[in-house]
Amino acid sequence: LTARVVILRAIAALGEVATEPDTLLVAMIVLTGSLDHEEWAPRSTAAWGIYRMLTRHELQGANLSKHYPLLFQYLGRNLVSRPALLAEAADVLFRTGPAELLKHALLATLPRMLLTRDDEALGAFAEGLGLKGVSELLVNNAHILFEALEDREAEEVLEIISFIEERADATLLDLVSASLGKLLVEILWKFSDGAEQDWAVEPVLASKVERAQLRIESVLALCASHGDLQETDVAAFLQSQHMLGLLKGFGEQLQGGRAGGGVARAPEEGRVLARGRVHTMRCLEVLIQLVGQHIGEFAPAVMTLLNCGVQLPSSRAQRHTLIALHAFVRALARHAPRQLK
Repeated sequence: LTARVVILRAIAALGEVATEPDTLLVAMIVLTGSLDHEEWAPRSTAAWGIYRMLTRHELQGANLSKHYPLLFQYLGRNLVSRPALLAEAADVLFRTGPAELLKHALLATLPRMLLTRDDEALGAFAEGLGLKGVSELLVNNAHILFEALEDREAEEVLEIISFIEERADATLLDLVSASLGKLLVEILWKFSDGAEQDWAVEPVLASKVERAQLRIESVLALCASHGDLQETDVAAFLQSQHMLGLLKGFGEQLQGGRAGGGVARAPEEGRVLARGRVHTMRCLEVLIQLVGQHIGEFAPAVMTLLNCGVQLPSSRAQRHTLIALHAFVRALARHAPRQLK
């Protein structure tokens, strides 16, 4: 055995028993980086180790991008320089061709490509996804463009917007207006996230709810400044256009993509599915606070989701359902107290 193979086996063993997400992430990145090695032994050892870790931690390629975006950012950044790595990683993680992996890598990589004005990487992604060009790539993924504008100086923001509009052959306003629903989901998902060890008992931090509101306000202000939108109040905007759609989407997430009225139960619920359901309840908790004085109008739909949540097999998802219920009761007490009688 070569020293590289021995080291890769040790890293795989460490990742297999890892209890911290960061440890698992580092092990995944190191092993993934060896999937295009020129020698067969390191490649097969890395593939075997990744398979063992995915199996042990009950992870699936399609869900890795949500919980370990840095792994997919690493893969996306190597698309141009190491195309063989993407092909091998796609086979190991997804059992498919590179296109499926690229869809997930794009979510983690697109903001960085815009920040660095990387035309070569944008073109490679567009080609790998079978798109006509960078314009179609940006139009199809307009809901994640705002990630590139976060925490930037005004001058740099204008430069990034100019780059986006030139490459997309469309104004940022047109791109955002056409993808408001997806953009709202991305904002809720991002700001309801947190360190996974805090998910056991902690509600979403008030500061994150505030940041979610500020992000939505900035989107609405952009649309309003060009006359494309009249409503700039977040609560009123959600109430008038997107609240029911968001709640419906949450219901589908809790069902795990299954049709029907009940929650499908399994002897042991997969960790990825359970983690996704917890995150969905955290999104609901944020949304309840954002819709403010209009919460009473959606009480039946929210109660349906909460009733579904308390029946979930995951005890952690049940706890977060109760946290969301607490936020719901507080909102009703403040804005619609009659509905509590």
